[in-house]
Amino acid sequence: MADLLRLLPFQPDPIWVLGGLITLAALLWNVTVSAQKERTRHSSRITSALGALCALLIVPALIVGIASTTLLMGRAVVGVGWLWPLTLTLFCIQAAFVVGRGNSSWLLSLPILASNVVLCLAAWARFLTTWLPDVSPTISGLQAAHVAFLSHSLGTPVLGSALALQVPLLAPLVWPRRRVPTILLTFALMLSSLTAAGVAASYPQGVRAAATFAQFDGSVLAERRADDFAVGLRILPALGQSADVGMVQRDLAVADSLRAGIVSVTLLPSGTTIAALELLSDALDAARRDSIRLAVTLGFESGERELFDTSPDVWSDNRLRALDRIVRTLRPEVLFAADDPLGAGARIVGIADVSVWQAFHQRAAEQTRRIRPRTRVGTAVSFTNAGDSAWYAWASSSRATDIVGLIFSPGPTGGASIAAQLRVASLRMSAVPVSRVHWVLHTEAYPFDFGEQNQEHALWGTIAWATRSPHVRAAIIAGAGDYDRLTGLRRSNGTLRDAVGKLSTIQPSLDDARLAGQ
Repeated sequence: MADLLRLLPFQPDPIWVLGGLITLAALLWNVTVSAQKERTRHSSRITSALGALCALLIVPALIVGIASTTLLMGRAVVGVGWLWPLTLTLFCIQAAFVVGRGNSSWLLSLPILASNVVLCLAAWARFLTTWLPDVSPTISGLQAAHVAFLSHSLGTPVLGSALALQVPLLAPLVWPRRRVPTILLTFALMLSSLTAAGVAASYPQGVRAAATFAQFDGSVLAERRADDFAVGLRILPALGQSADVGMVQRDLAVADSLRAGIVSVTLLPSGTTIAALELLSDALDAARRDSIRLAVTLGFESGERELFDTSPDVWSDNRLRALDRIVRTLRPEVLFAADDPLGAGARIVGIADVSVWQAFHQRAAEQTRRIRPRTRVGTAVSFTNAGDSAWYAWASSSRATDIVGLIFSPGPTGGASIAAQLRVASLRMSAVPVSRVHWVLHTEAYPFDFGEQNQEHALWGTIAWATRSPHVRAAIIAGAGDYDRLTGLRRSNGTLRDAVGKLSTIQPSLDDARLAGQ
């Protein structure tokens, strides 16, 4: 249960609370309709059996659908990952039987059938990405269409989330009257109609989104001077507790495959106790002796919004104390005081005022330089939020920032959104001196949403762009495995994705270029 709760991104978040309520309402509808089937004279043995089987399978199938995609629980259930799309197939068959009978419930059953069909197709497309790395945009566009619909409804955090599953609905044989509350009946009609129309309307966009990643396939790496560029890897999920040593070792093995020169870790304030930090330090000790640099980012977690609303000064002091413990215990080479302030910070903590983040980063930089002058201080910047231009302008000119950390993530439009972010970053950097150091702090793609091959294209294209940008000295891939976010280079069964093979050639290619230039 603890591992399952770790999949909930930065709770409480209204987006995920709403999604949870929709899921619970859908499950309640299925239980209600399944119970009604046994009491109606219109039911047949086949429809009754299908309804009962669907109602029986939906909860375990939902759990398997979530758990089988993540390394936190996937090893135990990945072999039955087919249960989720199979269960959706049964829901489609059940609804088709009901519609075929032509009873008065077709006004409700037809939208439910259409909704179940699009969800079933998206689920099979999502499942196929775990077995077929090279999936055509026609197929992967089905899942891309579904996540585009969910992102427009609930927000972009659903992208790359193991929780981005939608419960199908059972179709009633007759129009429910007395035993089904009106609000539940309205919910079923609206949800099924919106899902069917929304996913179908998003399918052309989904196909285009999956196809746009191909533009990165032919990207060329640029030669760089010796010790001028490094590839990095973010390991582990965002830690709110002590790290698992075995998990650290397996992730470091992925970093070794990439010949990564930087290892990045994201910590939550609750995971910055001295005991937890000392355990993490011991686990990373061998890698750091091999001259691998450590970059630490302080993320956001549940409770910070309430703390900030109660007392902004107490909230700031609490995070500064966490940063103090990180610097003293882990002694990182680079420290980022906040993970995407205008993105996650605005969504989780509710701070959209740039001046608040400026004051906090100023204090964090002064504190860090006082404790350990060797630790460079970074500021994270993305290019998808309101106010990003002003935030980048401050970060790239402030003495509180040693490194500007750029964040690149695909949106519902897939590779096109990454390309747009890279163009904006190039434009912004053109007005900044080359001496101002930049890192790609975070580059990711979503293999379950757009396909594994598109993950490879996106990561390769972003890193190639970074090597061609003289400002950028490092590019960090997020992350080593599918943990709280399904963006990793290692699948839930522990095997490496095909992207590792191509990405592992980047650092040797740069090394060869350096030797040739000497």
